[in-house]
Amino acid sequence: MTFKLTALAGVSLCAIGFANCPSAMAQTSPTAAAPAVAMEELEEIIVTGSRVIRSGDNSPTPVTVVAIDDILATKPTTVFEALNELPVFSGSRGQTFNPAQPNRSNNNIAALNLRNIGPTRTLVLFDGMRVPATTTDGLVDTNMIPQLLLKRVDVVSGGASAVYGSDAVSGVVNFVTDSNFNGLKAQGQFGTSEKGDADAYDVGIAYGQEVLNDRGHIQFSYQYRKDDGLAYRTDRPLGDDRWTLQGQGIQTDPYYLVAGATIATHTFGGRINGGVLNGLRFAENGTLVPFVNGTATSNAAIQIGGDGSYHDASLKAGLEMHQAYGRFDYDLTDSIHGFVQATYSENTTSSGFQYSQLNNYTFSANNAFLNPAIRSQLAAANQTTFRMQRMLRDFDRLNNDNKATQYFINSGLEGDFGDNYSWKVGYSRAETKQYGRQNANIHLGRLAAALDAVVDPATGRTVCNVSLTNPSAYPGCVPLNLFGEGNADPAAIAYVMGQTSFEAVNAMDDVMFSVGGSPFSTWAGEVTVALSGEFRRNSLTYTASDEPTERASCTGIRFNCTAATLEWINSPIASIPGEVEETVGEGAIEANVPLLADLDFAKALNLNLAARHTVYETAGKADTWKVGGDWQVNDVLRFRGTISRDIRAPTLYDLFEPQSVARNTYLDLLTGLSVEADVIRGGNPDLVPEKALTKTLGFVVKPDNDFSIALDWFDIEITDAITAIQGNDQAVQRVCYASGGTSSACSFQVRPNGYSSTAASNVVTAWRQQMLNYAEQRTKGADLEVNYATDVNDRSLNLRLFGTYQPKMTYITPGFPTEEMAGVAYASGNKMAVPKWRFTATAVYEPIDDLTTTLSYRWRSSLKHAPAEYFNSPKIDAAGYVNLNLNYRIKVGEGQTADLFFNVQNLFDKEPEPGAFFGSNTAPGLYGGYVIGDDPVGRYFTSGVRYRF
Repeated sequence: MTFKLTALAGVSLCAIGFANCPSAMAQTSPTAAAPAVAMEELEEIIVTGSRVIRSGDNSPTPVTVVAIDDILATKPTTVFEALNELPVFSGSRGQTFNPAQPNRSNNNIAALNLRNIGPTRTLVLFDGMRVPATTTDGLVDTNMIPQLLLKRVDVVSGGASAVYGSDAVSGVVNFVTDSNFNGLKAQGQFGTSEKGDADAYDVGIAYGQEVLNDRGHIQFSYQYRKDDGLAYRTDRPLGDDRWTLQGQGIQTDPYYLVAGATIATHTFGGRINGGVLNGLRFAENGTLVPFVNGTATSNAAIQIGGDGSYHDASLKAGLEMHQAYGRFDYDLTDSIHGFVQATYSENTTSSGFQYSQLNNYTFSANNAFLNPAIRSQLAAANQTTFRMQRMLRDFDRLNNDNKATQYFINSGLEGDFGDNYSWKVGYSRAETKQYGRQNANIHLGRLAAALDAVVDPATGRTVCNVSLTNPSAYPGCVPLNLFGEGNADPAAIAYVMGQTSFEAVNAMDDVMFSVGGSPFSTWAGEVTVALSGEFRRNSLTYTASDEPTERASCTGIRFNCTAATLEWINSPIASIPGEVEETVGEGAIEANVPLLADLDFAKALNLNLAARHTVYETAGKADTWKVGGDWQVNDVLRFRGTISRDIRAPTLYDLFEPQSVARNTYLDLLTGLSVEADVIRGGNPDLVPEKALTKTLGFVVKPDNDFSIALDWFDIEITDAITAIQGNDQAVQRVCYASGGTSSACSFQVRPNGYSSTAASNVVTAWRQQMLNYAEQRTKGADLEVNYATDVNDRSLNLRLFGTYQPKMTYITPGFPTEEMAGVAYASGNKMAVPKWRFTATAVYEPIDDLTTTLSYRWRSSLKHAPAEYFNSPKIDAAGYVNLNLNYRIKVGEGQTADLFFNVQNLFDKEPEPGAFFGSNTAPGLYGGYVIGDDPVGRYFTSGVRYRF
């Protein structure tokens, strides 16, 4: 179950994701990611992806082996960000991911996504043990994994549910620590953008040594990182451009990309809607001026330019991390080894979302803050009230301020018995607590009270009307002036704003055992077999400070408050009553059977088999299996392939999310109006596990240790896919209206007068969202690696090319048009879109002693904006980014070295190609502007020192 690794310390041809490494970590050559040091034999390691295969040389499943030191040389940020340079990852969440809806637990996390078929379908391990979910919806924040003592990351880019269980549909990412580290190392670095913002600091220290007469070993590490992020999209030109995709993507109204979009119905000072003052807007001094229209679009609410308003969300979330790690190993006997390791992580993320908007708010014609001339105009027209729409840019934005803490304790005993057998038992306990705050929510009852400003006849002061009519209803009310931007009293803003929050706790207890060995041999060699079992308990609690069904009190309030008025402008997510839990029991067997050996046409031929039976307390039973083969024709050529049945079980939140109501603005295609309406969502306890059929087939050509080519084809077909059907999705709307109201798609919206009337009176009043086992998802493509090592002027040069071709990402939903998302920039709902071609190339060279240069280039192909057939805009151009790292090693004492490095990300300051998400066409400045995965920050400098003793 293990194999020996002999390598230059920290350096290997398999480094930086020697995807499909033909000799996984067994063949080595000095690279310049760190200058070569004396050869040393490293510890035995487990081949991730199997419990019986002893060497990556005969693994039928492609395994990418990533040396941590090498990937951080190309991108010295977090390990998560560095891993995303590999083309096998696409669509991973991160700090530059679009901001998520406030009060959600999945905001600003680092969730890896293999081939963009969904981060919940990528299983994350830490030293071979399952990492618990960080968020309520089952995502794992890999920034919670301590990285200072990580040695490598193994990426299994194929189905592995039969070996590891649920979620390993697209593969496995295993973070592996250097458990035998001895000595002291420390690091410190500072980064800043060329524009002098987005500063980031990172410091850490680690120590390890043998103890107890060398039978024991201890180690620990601590690392701190703070990244300021970019608080506003307008910190970069793409934010000023406010790219949106207008149109409906149909023949009569194709999509087209525009810059400078504004929301014509709202201004930053307020726009009057209806009556004698219709269409006028408030200037900063509180007077009325004509509204200047911009260029019209097919959406009446959106214009290009003009006096309309827009959002300015965060471009890159801020991040602060504390990571602590400790481990103790002890040899109880010569054949029994015990260990316990513990981690503690604390991550705080923050980002700004949207400005709050007032829609058709009613004001008295005698409001105390109104200019007297305006009051006279209203009086002359016998108009006692007027309606206004406004974007509150002079208020804080709705924001996401999330703090997550996690402890993870992993312990075990392992040993050998007999001549050919080994065993292991382990227990892990983990708990992640998330505390999320929405610091700039607006209390709608207080807002309604504060907006009704009158003059107190007794004192002549401006007060809230409710303070005169019912002072006990809203004590302390401070009148609020919204007639013109910047005129509001800060005390009044503070009065109407409040904080809502949630606390989510994910916990996991996991007990496992495995036993394996070689019970017999065939004519071709030893047959190895492993039996394993696992029992785990997952639990979730979610408690909100306020419930979405809570309504504002309208006692004593004349305007803008009814029995249907929610308490908060941004509704919290409903609490889960009590704790929900699920227990899972699993049993598995895996075998590796040699079939042929030492023949002219087969130096080795091995068959790999695995099967697992799983019982979920809530989701029922599931069986998974894998059949794989590895055919080493000779020393140069090898073929490999697998076919497997894999699963993803629904998360506890998929099953038990309580019904909640939020209000958002979406385009109603039937009436052509942008409308603010309730969005109703909840869990589905009838969900069952997804099933995937995964196939891989590849070959490796390796004529010598200096050159290799590996190419692996993959095909993944997911049935009973858990998908969110969203009534506001434009594709869902089109299916409903095309059917005249007979399609099941119509059940996801509520409107008063059926599905034929396009009158404004028939505008949608609510959208529904529901998770269902409703779809099929298919993807196929190929992964490529080319690796070449040579000398130039007697200096080592290593060249690597990694590529992924993914021409299919197909979604098939009954009753809906099939959608092809390969070669598409953006998708709706929980669909995923991918570039068809992705490449990363690296060149590592040592021009003089102790100086190492690393140059990397990452590229993606061009993209359509959306899967719709009709466009009036060209594709989003292909994009590539160059990174440069210079590392100089100096000796600071006997056996002590320090590496001084200088890194430039996005060396040529490549701006992202403009693009926009068609689902956000009513919210310019909130989403989009660039493709996820492109670099919106620009040229970025990092310098630092790494010391080892």
